[in-house]
Amino acid sequence: MSLRSVYDSETLMILGKPPRTHFDEILEGIAVEGGSESWEAVHRLDYETSGLICFAKKKHVEQYRTLFKTVGAISKQYLAFSANSLEGLSCGQLRECRGYIASRYRASKKTRYLDDDSTAKKFHSFRPAWHQVQALGALSIQPDWQCELKQIFAYRVFLETGARHQIRSYFSAQNAALLGDSLYGGVAAPRLGLHAERLVFNCPLSQEPIDVKLGWPEPNAFIESAEFPDIDRG
Repeated sequence: MSLRSVYDSETLMILGKPPRTHFDEILEGIAVEGGSESWEAVHRLDYETSGLICFAKKKHVEQYRTLFKTVGAISKQYLAFSANSLEGLSCGQLRECRGYIASRYRASKKTRYLDDDSTAKKFHSFRPAWHQVQALGALSIQPDWQCELKQIFAYRVFLETGARHQIRSYFSAQNAALLGDSLYGGVAAPRLGLHAERLVFNCPLSQEPIDVKLGWPEPNAFIESAEFPDIDRG
């Protein structure tokens, strides 16, 4: 398996995770002095999701994990693609979302995005789900992708919390399930339309500013162009 190194230091590695990749596969693929047993995952990405993933040396991993769990300490940016547009959100506009992710059962595979805590409290468990969504516009379909769609819609999501399936559940609740997301009713596609694009934070050990970005890795998956400009969040 080919892993792309995006950032490397004595205590932290940031890699590009391919879609449909398990964490044990990534650890086996890490070629560093001392072996993969010296490193542990700082945070998680869904099996189907591609993008930036962090690994830290074992003796420092808890400091990084604490940072990643602190609301507002890290800027986490994703690209998301859907067959449907989000109602009332035009290209360039930003929507603030302050909801909850809830699960009916402890072992539930799916979660639900809810707008109010009174409904969320009726579930087995729930936690805050805060993020911003920005519309990037409609995109032309890649010609080799055999489907009935004429266009798809691209979004950039700025996560503040990291609840399970937060982005996938949110888009499903807006009747705009992500492409390739069979669990939440998305239109069938070559892969899941979700990619962890950018991380910005200060190293908890040195306070060094870290800003890493990894563009959409598969321009031929279902879109013609993989270029997504940064749009002012205003």
